[in-house]
Amino acid sequence: MRHWLQSLPVEAIRGKEEWHIVCHELGCHTIGDVLRIPLSEWEERLGKDFGIRIQQLVGECEEILPPYHPLPKFEYSVYLEYPTTSPEIIDGHISSLLHTLSGHLFKIGQGALELVITFFCDDAKPLSITITLIHPTVNAEKLYGLFQLHKEQLRLSGPVTQISVAATCTASLEWGQSTLFHPSVTSSSREWAELLERLAARLGKERVSEAFLEPDYAPEYVTRWRSCLDRQRKQKSSSVSFASFSGARPLRLLNNPVPIEVVMGIPSGDPYRLFYRGQSKKIVRFWGPERIETGWWRGDTILRDYYRVETATGEHFWIYRCLSTGQWFLHGIF
Repeated sequence: MRHWLQSLPVEAIRGKEEWHIVCHELGCHTIGDVLRIPLSEWEERLGKDFGIRIQQLVGECEEILPPYHPLPKFEYSVYLEYPTTSPEIIDGHISSLLHTLSGHLFKIGQGALELVITFFCDDAKPLSITITLIHPTVNAEKLYGLFQLHKEQLRLSGPVTQISVAATCTASLEWGQSTLFHPSVTSSSREWAELLERLAARLGKERVSEAFLEPDYAPEYVTRWRSCLDRQRKQKSSSVSFASFSGARPLRLLNNPVPIEVVMGIPSGDPYRLFYRGQSKKIVRFWGPERIETGWWRGDTILRDYYRVETATGEHFWIYRCLSTGQWFLHGIF
């Protein structure tokens, strides 16, 4: 078994995601790479819990497995006596199923976070609609309204013989104290969440996204995008700000750095004048250099010296010199 485990990726180690990231940074991409390093060194770096997981993985430590309790299924279906394509009949059955589902969820204090509505047609594959929400809800009217937005893109392949409604993801209902006179922050956040849910229902979940920051020294990898309705976003939300990085970051970062010409002082090598868009700009002040280098595990190594420069006309630019080629680039504008 130990020989078979060596080919598995480090993600097979149950535990924190930070463990997998550290393993990749150290060049350990498989279980075999991890086992080549003494366990004491791993425990010193990642803690004793990591060592226990390794011992459990190779069978050197006993582990009590808890019994599996399947989650309750929140699914309701209706079989039509006569296949139909009538929107009124289909909407009526959907509304009835949603009210039944909401009543069941409310009794156990759960709310729907993800809803799947499936249509079964004659001689065709089932067609499903997925409704994703930000906050758990048992409001059947709200769910029905989101279904109506999804229905605009629904194309049935034939008469419907069966309709199924299932809550594939649920969570405990959120309760809060409402105010009598002044609107609370919670109410405004609810309105914002409902707007995102309606936009996602009309445009698609992946098209309603938000930008977030990742702790990375390379400016190209600092900003990432994710869906606003991603259920993992709160758990993995990063509190990283630009203040976390050494040196200030520009408000506008160019997607592709622009090659520029820079005159450097002798013998200091500091930027003295730059040429951008056919104009010569004298540098009156500069901050830096700030050296940024990426890890070898990313492939092409990036080694740069960044400067924040101020021109005689009051403009602030973020420029860098590639140390491998000596070429200067403009990467951001303050």
